[in-house]
Amino acid sequence: MIQMRTFNYFEIKELAHEALLEILEDPYRSQRFFALTGTTPKQIRQEMNKAEFIAGILDYMLQDEPFLKEFADMQDLNPAAITLARLRLPGAPLTE
Repeated sequence: MIQMRTFNYFEIKELAHEALLEILEDPYRSQRFFALTGTTPKQIRQEMNKAEFIAGILDYMLQDEPFLKEFADMQDLNPAAITLARLRLPGAPLTE
């Protein structure tokens, strides 16, 4: 059953770690991720604990709908739950 849920910060960080692992396993996605974020493979370890980097991982996912759906299915989540997780991090668009 697909879950629609909210996440605390540590769960969001774990979710982003899992997404990053999936991104890095795919040469096309990893190249695109590094190009869009301006991050290098060497920087990942130091950036991984920064909320802005975690937000960047979720932003990447939200811009790649096929990956978003694939990842959400793997995690047994509704894709909208990932959007809600992103809204809890810095740099999220303000809603009226």
